[in-house]
Amino acid sequence: MRETLRTDTIQSFEGLRGLLGAAGELVVNGLPFTTIGQDMGAMEKVDEGQLNTLAKSAIPLDSGVLVLVGDRATILAQLKDLGLPQPLELDLRGRPVTHEPAKGE
Repeated sequence: MRETLRTDTIQSFEGLRGLLGAAGELVVNGLPFTTIGQDMGAMEKVDEGQLNTLAKSAIPLDSGVLVLVGDRATILAQLKDLGLPQPLELDLRGRPVTHEPAKGE
């Protein structure tokens, strides 16, 4: 992920438009241009434990919504031991889906 963020940041400076966009964002936020280098250096030093600690205080999971898309059985198996509330499955229109037992069950 670090390499992806680093590459994306560097590529965002390609061309005059990208450079001006980045500079403009820094100016609007009252930050010096050196902020980008400092952020890149800090990103290299942070570890998984620090990220998890920061995430717990920065992301209010109690009021969040987790949207999962994929194979139902696989997803449910992965969620089983995480201590999360029972998931609510919705159809494409946002209506709750009910799974009726197959005949003979």
